[in-house]
Amino acid sequence: MAAKGRTRPGSARRAGHAVGADFRVGSGLAGYRTAVEKRSDLRGYSVLWVSTRRVGGTVLVEPHGEIDLATVGDLEDALRAAEATGAAKIVVDLTAVSMLDSTGLRSLVSAHERSEEAHRELLIRPGSARLRRLFDVAGLAERLPLTS
Repeated sequence: MAAKGRTRPGSARRAGHAVGADFRVGSGLAGYRTAVEKRSDLRGYSVLWVSTRRVGGTVLVEPHGEIDLATVGDLEDALRAAEATGAAKIVVDLTAVSMLDSTGLRSLVSAHERSEEAHRELLIRPGSARLRRLFDVAGLAERLPLTS
């Protein structure tokens, strides 16, 4: 089994997400990682992991796997941690997401609303044509800031 915070793409991983070394901003993340690790011990294994890294003034959030009712909390935690950095721009890259249900869509809508309130830019990169179509069918393509 891989050590906490490390995983190989395509492998099962405990719930939570990998935080890149360049994402550590301030002392608040140490407590956040502890909370994720405690929750992962309670929830068991997940089919989602989220890597988060800082690139210049932007925080890049990259979920990998399936986002559904069982895993949406991991995405929400990563989004809130990214928001807590105070970065002016957050990009959510869904390229490696294989499935996204309504709870995942709701999480992205909530993150967008929080970003608007905080005068922060949030961009969502759907990745596949299938996910882009999901945003269209749900009526969110015009409401959310989708980018290619």
